[in-house]
Amino acid sequence: MENSWMIQPIFAVLISFLIATRAYKKKSLDFSGAFSGFLVMATHLAAGLRYGVMLLVFFYSSSALTKYGAEKKQKIDAGYKEGGQRNWHAYFPSLNCCHFRIVIVLVSVLEVMILIT
Repeated sequence: MENSWMIQPIFAVLISFLIATRAYKKKSLDFSGAFSGFLVMATHLAAGLRYGVMLLVFFYSSSALTKYGAEKKQKIDAGYKEGGQRNWHAYFPSLNCCHFRIVIVLVSVLEVMILIT
């Protein structure tokens, strides 16, 4: 079990890729949103499952709220995209502080792992 510490990051990348691909196909995100969402989700899941779950709840609830009342939004907003597609501009302002803390957690965990080995 020497390489067991690699399981969580591999899991994080795989799950994040599947979620980003699904969101892109369902037109919840454009390509830049899917790519940045993949990076953010992979980082959160690599830091720990609870961080990833919190981000997933945020993503799915905000996606549902974006699609709620889509017909009204389409009439009001000339730049409204089908399915309420969001891009990277929608991600980073709202998750910047949270993502910064997750990176600190990851660096701390890696430091501890280096000290242990």
